[in-house]
Amino acid sequence: MMKPPTAKQILLSYNMKVPRGTSTRRLKAERILSLKLCRCLKKLEPKFGTRAIGICTKSIYGKRGLTRGKFKCGSKQTVRYRKKK
Repeated sequence: MMKPPTAKQILLSYNMKVPRGTSTRRLKAERILSLKLCRCLKKLEPKFGTRAIGICTKSIYGKRGLTRGKFKCGSKQTVRYRKKK
């Protein structure tokens, strides 16, 4: 069983610079995942409706061993994530 990725691993997998501060590192990783989630929702919403949230969450967060918290897709996308136990 794989361990959930850290914010540093998420940033490295997208070839981004890794900040030294842990809070800025985590915010950057959350920003990347929130952009992915919102793009996925925009594509799947017309076809699947509210089920799109579950489909996108599972594909983006479930495969990485993370759980999704509250999210907002608008002019400023935000998503909080936690590692699964």
